[in-house]
Amino acid sequence: MSAIRRRAAASACAVVVLVTAACGPGQAADAGPPAETSPPSSDIECPMEPTDPVGAEQAATCVYRAWIADDETLESAYGAQGVTDELPFVAAEPEMTFNGCTEGGGTVLTGLVCSWTGVDIEPDVTLEMALSGSAVEGFRVAEVEAVRS
Repeated sequence: MSAIRRRAAASACAVVVLVTAACGPGQAADAGPPAETSPPSSDIECPMEPTDPVGAEQAATCVYRAWIADDETLESAYGAQGVTDELPFVAAEPEMTFNGCTEGGGTVLTGLVCSWTGVDIEPDVTLEMALSGSAVEGFRVAEVEAVRS
């Protein structure tokens, strides 16, 4: 997402967290049991040139950080090109908690899904990130959806 589009959206909407043109109702994601033990997302490093294989948690964390920083280079290192383009604009860093990754899907995405839940964000928002790849080949974020409740 370009910095020009981000500035235009931020100036048009004076809110501190997530801004969207329309916030439809949704359901909160059921994180379920984690597919694997994951370190806290703050312990995960995001080098611009990932070392293979990239774990699911690392791919999800690095794409999340790229979205917050509007860093298309970091995003493309760990996810599909433009994977965060459809996410709401970020006017300031939202407080979101990493829920881990679950095989079997989330509320709207299928397969291996990692999720983040908003803290004190109205309406409640969960980011679901569907991953492609494997533990042997490494993972990449293939799709991201914001689920509102």
